[in-house]
Amino acid sequence: MTSRFKNEFPMKTTLRQLIEEHARLHAERPTSGADAGIWHAFGLNMLGESAAAAALAAFARGEFLVLVGGRQVIGLEDEVALVQGAAPRFVALPPLRKD
Repeated sequence: MTSRFKNEFPMKTTLRQLIEEHARLHAERPTSGADAGIWHAFGLNMLGESAAAAALAAFARGEFLVLVGGRQVIGLEDEVALVQGAAPRFVALPPLRKD
């Protein structure tokens, strides 16, 4: 599977589409480094649509946030502008301890 985002810059999409596409791509072609850690932390070692659904559920639970162009994108239907050289960042949020 190839990304529909590849070489189509600048472009606009929704946060939902960005998360789904990133999860699908990672499921098919696992990456290394910090990006891989976040997806494995959510158990996103499944394929395709299952990975996309799991990623959206993890986002809804507040397990990670997404930064695009240095700003946090909050709503799944929020529009984001992707530009070449400015990759979106997926930041894992550790659970708060309850004492």
